[in-house]
Amino acid sequence: MSQEIASATRSRQPTADSLTAARGTCATKDRGAPRAERFVVALKTRAVLAAAVLALAPFAANAQNGGLVDSNRFELVSSNGSFSLRARALMMPVPTEWLIPPSTDNDAFSDPSGVQYDKQVDSFAIAPGKTGLHVSSFEISEGSLQLAAGRDVFLVLDEATHKLRPGLIGLGVTKSRVRAMGCFEAAAAKFFLADLNHDRALDIGVMREKLDCREVPAKDVDDIDRVEGPYYNVEPIRWYVFHDDAWSYDATLDGRFPTRTPYWELPLISIIKTPVEFVMGLSRQPR
Repeated sequence: MSQEIASATRSRQPTADSLTAARGTCATKDRGAPRAERFVVALKTRAVLAAAVLALAPFAANAQNGGLVDSNRFELVSSNGSFSLRARALMMPVPTEWLIPPSTDNDAFSDPSGVQYDKQVDSFAIAPGKTGLHVSSFEISEGSLQLAAGRDVFLVLDEATHKLRPGLIGLGVTKSRVRAMGCFEAAAAKFFLADLNHDRALDIGVMREKLDCREVPAKDVDDIDRVEGPYYNVEPIRWYVFHDDAWSYDATLDGRFPTRTPYWELPLISIIKTPVEFVMGLSRQPR
């Protein structure tokens, strides 16, 4: 979960100190009180703690994936440029074009293209009979640019027919980093699940973070151009709504986070930090 979401969550939930204070207040009132009064105080204490637990429960589910994601049921198998999804004895072919785009992205992170997919597959229930499958890649190249790139793709499995569909495959490069003129640039997408439109099917939220460097032109002919940064920025979350076995972008939901329904942040695959977190850990001075 991003720092912005975590801080907002913490502001709405009881802290450990407040629970301790509640216990201390009740304990103070308990000393020297008749048995009947102590019994009433004990009931009040239990009520306070029960209310706190209920208040914390949804935020605990939001902070983690709450058991929603299964990383052990499926495995992505790659052989001679072909991909298959394995679930025990069942093998389901995955069209290569779903995972590897037919043409290289026209951006600064087009090499490497980030097509070295990890075998781990995270699965989650979208709706009755429909399972979402999250596969991810990350590739690091040699050289002074310290270039790296990766992709994230979501597939849909029909549990009755074992048929795969391309749920959300057009996100392009979803994580990247590059070093130029002594400054690291990085980008990363974080993925969230929620039933944002209340149709009993999980939608996908994509929030992209970036670290950008800015070129400062030389002021005179004897000076040289320089680069400042990195500067951190985050784009408003975009939601892809599930319909007809695929997720489609809905611009009307930009920037919205669910407030009365639970949401979950999907875990990283094959890496322990996003490129943005990695670069921030190196510089310690994001602006």
